Amino acid sequence: VEVVSNQPALILPAFGISYQLFEESNWLLRLNASKNAKYPNLNDLYWQPGGNEDLKVERSNGLELGIVNSELKLSKSAQFNVNANLFYLNIQDYILWEPSAFGYWRSRNIEEVESKGGELNIGMYLNCGKLKSRTIAQYGYTSSVNKHVKQVNDASVNKQLIYVPIHSFNFRSSFEWKTWSLIYQMNYNAERYTTTDNSDYLPFYTLHNLQFQKQLTVRKQRLVIMAEINNVFNSTYQAIQWRPMPGRNYGITINYQLLK
Repeated sequence: VEVVSNQPALILPAFGISYQLFEESNWLLRLNASKNAKYPNLNDLYWQPGGNEDLKVERSNGLELGIVNSELKLSKSAQFNVNANLFYLNIQDYILWEPSAFGYWRSRNIEEVESKGGELNIGMYLNCGKLKSRTIAQYGYTSSVNKHVKQVNDASVNKQLIYVPIHSFNFRSSFEWKTWSLIYQMNYNAERYTTTDNSDYLPFYTLHNLQFQKQLTVRKQRLVIMAEINNVFNSTYQAIQWRPMPGRNYGITINYQLLK
């Protein structure tokens, strides 16, 4: 039971089960079902301008089916892990922030949202003496649509929610040799709609980042120096409409630790 002052108390049961697919294997089949709730936070209720004190509690019923193998060995020095999931959510009174005609964002409830999709995560780990490598790739497909409208001529019914990309992909690969590290990251986001009727959208964008790291340890002191290049190819993109994001930029971080 979840209880919040000035809000209705809710019973939120959850159920989960795992099944080993093959004897003496690491393949597991997982099934999870749950009821969840999201209470409006202070910004949702009282932010000025745009907050809405009449917001209702967001409630959802969810189902998730997945298969996972956390230790798939190819050799003594190479190992994979795989995690694949399908999910379905039916959400009542979904809390949405959206641009208004007055130039600011406002919060409101959407009566019913249906969200479904899948996620695939693949990791590979190599250990060749002093050289270590870790690579993780993540793909996500998310369909989140408005299923109910109050007005007959509301064009947002059965349309994707604003700023929710249908496709996303993340890739991260790190290489470590002695006290040196090189990290490469790539993030891809598909087009995102900026209007509830899906008549306008922001194009997809891909970002590439690099990090170089050196670690120095002397007695009980450790110094970590990191240099980074963000948006390596100087891509032009907007995460939110009319708000351009930085082009290529650089940073240096120095972290000093006193060890026990």
